[in-house]
Amino acid sequence: MDDDTNGGNSTDSHFILIDADEILDEIEYWLNAVVCFVLGANPPQEVLEGYFKRIRGKLGIDKIVLVGKGMFLVRFLDASGCSAVINGGAHLFGKKPLIVEQWHPDLDMSKQEVRSVPVWIRLPSLELKYWGEQTLLELATILGKPIFLDNITKNKEKLNFAHVLIEIAIDGDMPEKIQFIDEKGMMAIQRVEYECFFSMSVRVLAKSHLLLEEVDGRRNGFQRRFRRGR
Repeated sequence: MDDDTNGGNSTDSHFILIDADEILDEIEYWLNAVVCFVLGANPPQEVLEGYFKRIRGKLGIDKIVLVGKGMFLVRFLDASGCSAVINGGAHLFGKKPLIVEQWHPDLDMSKQEVRSVPVWIRLPSLELKYWGEQTLLELATILGKPIFLDNITKNKEKLNFAHVLIEIAIDGDMPEKIQFIDEKGMMAIQRVEYECFFSMSVRVLAKSHLLLEEVDGRRNGFQRRFRRGR
C-alpha cells in the first residue's frame, strides 16, 4: 500500500502560497492603467496606439499593451492621466463606442460586462426653435446622459435632423418618441431614431471574439435604414 500511495502515479495536488507583499509592486505598477476595447470592432494594436497618442497623448501615456483579442491596457505615467480618461465621459473610436474601465487588482479581464454605451440619436423634423444647444441637450436627458452635439448640428448646416450623442444603459429603454412640455404649456411629441442598437448580452471575452448581438425585429429595420449616413 505504501508503494501505491507514494509512487509516481500519485494525484496529490501541490499548492503554494502567494504572499501579498510579493505582488505589491505589480499592483502599484498597473494602478495607473485602464482596460479598453472597442465595442463591435477589433482594431490592430498599432491603430489603437495611434488613436490614444493622438487623442490622449498629452496625458502622459507610458505604454499600450495587448492583453487579449480586442482588449488593451493603457498605462499612464501618473494617476492624473488615468483619472482624466476615466472621468472624461464617453469615448468613441470612429463611430463605435470605446469602453474604458480603470484597472484594479480584482478586475477579471476574461469577462467584461458593458453597462452603458454612447449612442448617436437623431431628432428628425425638429422644429427650428428647439435647435439651441442647451435645448437639444435638455431634450436628450429624457433618454440618457447627453454628451455633445455633432458639428453639423451645432453649426445648423443641415436641418433634416438634430444629431446628439448620449450615453444610455445597455439594458435601458429606447423609446421611439419622447414627450415634453413646450413653451406654451402644451404636450409636445418628438420622434427619436437610433443609429446603433445593442442587446442586454453584450460581453467581451479576452480569449475570444467580441460577442455583439444586435436586437432583432423592429430595431434592426431602423439600423438598416440609417447605414446610409447623413
